[in-house]
Amino acid sequence: MLSFRQWRSTFTRFSFLTAIALNAGCGGEEGPALVPVTGIVTVDGTPISGAGISFRGETKPGQPEYLPGGSTDSTGKYTLITAGKDGAEVGTYKVLVFPPSSPPGAAGPEVAPPTFNKKYLTIESTDLTVQVTADAAPGSYDLKLTK
Repeated sequence: MLSFRQWRSTFTRFSFLTAIALNAGCGGEEGPALVPVTGIVTVDGTPISGAGISFRGETKPGQPEYLPGGSTDSTGKYTLITAGKDGAEVGTYKVLVFPPSSPPGAAGPEVAPPTFNKKYLTIESTDLTVQVTADAAPGSYDLKLTK
């Protein structure tokens, strides 16, 4: 079981890596071919707002090289962004979910303890896997977490 400090460190790394991934396409390059990826994140059926989402491509030839990420709104909906553009590359991903965090300078803890199972915090323990396709059906990218 991860301590508060360990998963806070994981969340900080996720934020840093997401910033790098978002800036990777800012040099005049066209970037990867992307398809729209949106979904709803729920914990035992209840939408979670403010959660961070990170899709991690498998490290095999032909698999996505960028790290798409996003966050949930007040209804639990997320939209992935890759290299500063909406969407993700076609491929297989493991999914990480991070607890909501307070904006910088806000009162209270920067990161609240997760309201979901901590297995979704690390690539080694998450069992969420998503296949991004060009012709996904509605609801294909909904993420159903447990406590």
